[in-house]
Amino acid sequence: MKLVPPAERSWEDGGRNATAGRLAFVRHAPERPGVGQTVVALWRRKWLVAGVAFAAVLAAAAIAMSMTPRYTAEAKLRIGLPDSRLTEASSGLAGNAVDSATIQSEQHVLTSRDIAGRVSERLALETLPEFNPRLRDPGLLDRFHPRKLLQRFAAPAAGPPRTGPEAEEARRNRVKELTVNSLLARVSAEPLGRSHVISIGASSEDPALAARIANAFGEIYVEEKLVQRADTLGVANNWLSRHIENLRTKLEVSERAVETYRREHALYSGRSDTIAAQQLAELNTLVIAAQSKLAEAETRLQQALRTMKNGTSGSSMLEVLRSPIIQSLKQQQAAVAQRAAELSTKYGSKHPNIQNIDAERRDIERQIRTEIDNVVAALRNEASAAKASYEALVANLEKTKEAMGDTKSESIKLRALEREADANRALFQQFLQRVKETEAQRDMEAVNSRLISRAAVPGSPSSPPVAMMIVLALIVGALAGVLLALLLEQMDDTFRTDDDVEIETALPTLSVVPRISNRRLRNGRVHRQPTSEYGESLRKLAMSLRLDEPRDGARVVMMASSVANEGKSGICLGLARTMAASGANVIVLDCDWRRPQLHTMVNRKNLAGVGELLNGSIRPEDAVFSDPSGAHLIFAGRLRSRHAHLIFSDRMKGLLQSLSKHYDLVLVDTPPVLIGAEVLHLARLVDMTVYVVRWGKTRREVVLRGLRQLAKMDAPLVGTVLSQVDTGRYRRYLGYSPAYGYGWAGTDRAA
Repeated sequence: MKLVPPAERSWEDGGRNATAGRLAFVRHAPERPGVGQTVVALWRRKWLVAGVAFAAVLAAAAIAMSMTPRYTAEAKLRIGLPDSRLTEASSGLAGNAVDSATIQSEQHVLTSRDIAGRVSERLALETLPEFNPRLRDPGLLDRFHPRKLLQRFAAPAAGPPRTGPEAEEARRNRVKELTVNSLLARVSAEPLGRSHVISIGASSEDPALAARIANAFGEIYVEEKLVQRADTLGVANNWLSRHIENLRTKLEVSERAVETYRREHALYSGRSDTIAAQQLAELNTLVIAAQSKLAEAETRLQQALRTMKNGTSGSSMLEVLRSPIIQSLKQQQAAVAQRAAELSTKYGSKHPNIQNIDAERRDIERQIRTEIDNVVAALRNEASAAKASYEALVANLEKTKEAMGDTKSESIKLRALEREADANRALFQQFLQRVKETEAQRDMEAVNSRLISRAAVPGSPSSPPVAMMIVLALIVGALAGVLLALLLEQMDDTFRTDDDVEIETALPTLSVVPRISNRRLRNGRVHRQPTSEYGESLRKLAMSLRLDEPRDGARVVMMASSVANEGKSGICLGLARTMAASGANVIVLDCDWRRPQLHTMVNRKNLAGVGELLNGSIRPEDAVFSDPSGAHLIFAGRLRSRHAHLIFSDRMKGLLQSLSKHYDLVLVDTPPVLIGAEVLHLARLVDMTVYVVRWGKTRREVVLRGLRQLAKMDAPLVGTVLSQVDTGRYRRYLGYSPAYGYGWAGTDRAA
């Protein structure tokens, strides 16, 4: 709500605009709270947050204490150990490389139902209630489980239970399945980092049993791998043994076919080819050598012939120079020439010795020429022999080529048969070697997995995690408390401070009246403690209304509120007693004939009052009750609904005018504005109207609706009073401590 400036004040009722000069109560949107306001709001409700958190902690502790403790044991299994094979193998029998996919696969194998079933059988878990649900005592939740109820109601329609071996076998299988399910729910397998080690965790109510379960999973896994390896090697060995016989037969057939074909076609061979091919190669070599020899002989012959043709004696030929006969004759010729030179100095040309030497020299020259002719003839014969040998080798080569052409197709087929035999021989040798390897591996009984760390008996339970549950409960409870506090703050549509009232209603807050018990209000001690919170608030209300100032004529003040139980009657009585204690002449009228409260506050009966005054059945002095504080009271009396119109008559106006002549202050206690129509009429008869709003109780929209109705009747609204205030909580909403209690030492603060 906000107060519209006087120049702009207007008021709407069903679309009809009223004249200016009236208050327009306009509800404005609440401002979005900031961080500071949120913190202050949470601090105001800190005990709520603490209570919710404490309740959550208590609940978590109770749940943790009610849960059965479980112990977790851990065993470590390594997979992918080096395969200790005696021979090198590159087939599928060799171990596969271990990668992340392999580790994950082995992790699922480790926690498979087959291995869990074997563990259950080995440890006889079916006999333990922890793992066999049928051996447990059914709890309350189990008895009223929907599935149990459905089975119970559906059992008569299914007929009598089956009996016999089949039913017993089905029952045992069901028990095994339930046991395996319970076991798998308590077992986990996780790889440790990037290693080849898998951690096997098992939990149980018995710590020793938890360790046995973890070790049993590792042991059975290793045994399963050993059996699987042995079975694989056995299957491979059997398969190899069966196929090696077939390969041996094929090898014998292929080798026999090669030998038969070679024998039938006379294709004898050495290391790598047939005899014909070897002969052809040798003839090629001989032809080439004969050709070279022929060329050399013809070259020497042609050179000798050219030398002889040029007119030389041929003594310079290489063959002549190499001839030992020629060399001997050359030596004899040189000796004869030497003797002829010696004799020519002594004798003349006619001397017989000179003639004998000349004859001897001619004879030696003749022998040299004859020997040269022999050398040339020998060269000619050598060239002829080389030519004849070459031609013979060429002819033989041609014949061999013709023979090779005839056996070409047979050689091709022979080579095909040899290749087939070689392939069968290599395959047979490979299979034979593999059989030896598998037999050796089967005898070793090695496996590439090993339980490297056996589980020890745990010394402390792993669940329930009491500390973690309490911490989480504290956090969740605190968050829930904060959310609940913020939700309550958001849903709180009541007035908590005088500033809220002034902002929403555009009326000043005259006083903040603390809450006081009805017992203290009845015993009349409030007016005797003027320095109490309650007394201070009433004195502040009197000063705000300027009731302590002297003036001509009395003042008629009406206390109004939107709904019942706002505290109007208590404020009227307290204000009257406070004013009376200060010497003022005050009277209070209870005009709430529906639910009168004034007579109960002073422990009197409602025998005569305003109703009887209005219908003229009693005199005014008979209706006035004198309170010990000095204040006068007129109760509501026994005004019936058929006499309600009297409040709207001139008698009510005359009653107020008459009382105002005899009293300094006339306080009128009225019914709620939203209930009694007479309040709107009384608002025109009084000098001031004070609107009472109950702290933290009355919704804002309800207050504004009542104020709108009074504003439409031109009620003299002077302000509001915030009643029944919890001063302790009120201080928290203010954000500071007001001066209540200043100088109260020794006084009754509760009053």
